[in-house]
Amino acid sequence: MLNVLTYVGVIFLTVIYNKYLTNVEVRTLIIVQLCIFLVTTSLQLINALRLNLQMGGNYKVLNGAGIYSDILLNSFCFFFGIQATQSLASLPMQVVLTRIIPPNVEAAFTAFITGTFVFSYEVGCKMSGSLFCQWFHVDNANLNRYWIVLAAKIPCILLTMLFV
Repeated sequence: MLNVLTYVGVIFLTVIYNKYLTNVEVRTLIIVQLCIFLVTTSLQLINALRLNLQMGGNYKVLNGAGIYSDILLNSFCFFFGIQATQSLASLPMQVVLTRIIPPNVEAAFTAFITGTFVFSYEVGCKMSGSLFCQWFHVDNANLNRYWIVLAAKIPCILLTMLFV
């Protein structure tokens, strides 16, 4: 069910970009994407430390039906996950880069640019996540230190924001 929210988020943010954000500067969209990453990482940290249970625990939504905060937090994080928010930054960057490609090498450069973006999101993110888990000794058998990985991700996002 949560993976479905990721695809809904991709469609939603792509439509929002195509309808309202095509004239917004790319740098602004990248900052917005990083802010969304910061919020979702903070929510994941709250969930990993179980602080959400201390903050209220049960939320009453959807006609009074009780939905646990875990489901609410995870749903938000999946909806605004990496795949969904890449429509805010990667899509405009690809559009800008394809405009500056000379006509005689258009197909090769477009394939190169697309391959670079796919590699960075599909391989680079997973490799950096694996590296963080290895550095902080987090694996499937020992998730007690997962919150440290999330806490280390927050300064990395803030550092990235300085270079945009």
